[in-house]
Amino acid sequence: MLALKFVGIICITQILCAFGEPRKNFDFPGGFSFPSCGQVTAPSRRNSIKNTDATPGHNPYHANIVFTNFRSKYLKKAPCGGTLISKRAILTSGHCLYAGNRRLTPDQFQVTLGAYNVNKPLEVARQTIKPISTVVHPSYNHSSLLVFGDNLALLIFNESAIQITEDVKPACLWSDDFDTEKILNVTGEVVGWSTDANGTQIDELKQNHLRVTSSADCEEYFKNKFQPTENFCIAHTKDPEGCAYDDGAGFVINKNGRKYLRGVLINGLLENDKRFDAKKENVCVQTRRPLVTDLDHYIDWIIENVPDISRS
Repeated sequence: MLALKFVGIICITQILCAFGEPRKNFDFPGGFSFPSCGQVTAPSRRNSIKNTDATPGHNPYHANIVFTNFRSKYLKKAPCGGTLISKRAILTSGHCLYAGNRRLTPDQFQVTLGAYNVNKPLEVARQTIKPISTVVHPSYNHSSLLVFGDNLALLIFNESAIQITEDVKPACLWSDDFDTEKILNVTGEVVGWSTDANGTQIDELKQNHLRVTSSADCEEYFKNKFQPTENFCIAHTKDPEGCAYDDGAGFVINKNGRKYLRGVLINGLLENDKRFDAKKENVCVQTRRPLVTDLDHYIDWIIENVPDISRS
């Protein structure tokens, strides 16, 4: 049998690899990762094939992350997304902190919270900020190719940088049973400004509902790149309305009246989906499997590096 090595732990098979059994739950003091997290007052707009606009204020945790003061052939029009998880931290994908093979410094990022139309900088709900530091997961090994393992990063802000409002509010970190089999076919939401169904860049925030698929389904799609102890796949619940989800955006599940971050999107679109070919129709197809970093084995790392998260 082939032995695979992940973060210093020897595995006998890919499927039974390991960090051990999924965590049963995580007990945050007071029951939540941040006070009043995940509570949204804006009504949700009903999702349909013809109307996937996200209602302003319904996704107050979503962040738009772009490069500033930097010129590179790697600078893409499509930004990365992120999820506000406390008053001082945004969680995103590790590769979102790089341009090519170069890791950018905190002052080279601009983050916008509360945005709806990316081309309307005077929206009253907006807060535009810069991080004071960034933290990439220590086991993340960046390369020019998409890396699936340990692909997480944090942007940390000054205490007074972010104001909690109805339009800017953290999502809760998942604290229930982390076994992905327990959320099989559960529907969550992913938002962003990536592309519509024809591959055209969009201006207004869009929302798509996607369901959690099985490990077998995900492995079939990604072959040897899929790491079942670190990742899970999601799929469109019907004919795709668009691929309006950015790299680094959160996969959020509504539970008991709150929005919980269950994972972080690694690939808004893969290279073979012809992401930047606007002439190609039907870029988004129902067979696509966006890949998500499972928060299961990273909760301890997140808590250790976020200064204002609820901790015992």
